[in-house]
Amino acid sequence: MSLFSRATLRILPLLFCLWAAAAACAEGDNAGAVHGTVVDPTGAVVPGATVLLTNRVNGLERTATTDANGQFTIPNVPFHPYRIDVSAPGFAPLTQSILFNAAAETELKLELQVAGGSQTV
Repeated sequence: MSLFSRATLRILPLLFCLWAAAAACAEGDNAGAVHGTVVDPTGAVVPGATVLLTNRVNGLERTATTDANGQFTIPNVPFHPYRIDVSAPGFAPLTQSILFNAAAETELKLELQVAGGSQTV
């Protein structure tokens, strides 16, 4: 076996490990998931609420709808400041700002207020 072949065989596993580590870092270190629950003032869950995550700087918009347990997930969210808008029939819209900057999952509890009605006498 030539000297070039032996050196290549020794370096290839190292190069593969470095490539795999770089790929994992590039993919996982700058984004994460936003999870949350939408509730009413009594703490009861609100199914079917629309959750809109927006970043005005880069134009990113992601939408999710709460499930039967009032929960939503927005995956693969890059780290940036965001505005969250939540709406559901019978409730006043909610707007909240968050700074999303952790690879760990972000868990939010978003409380909607009952929409005020108008009375005519």
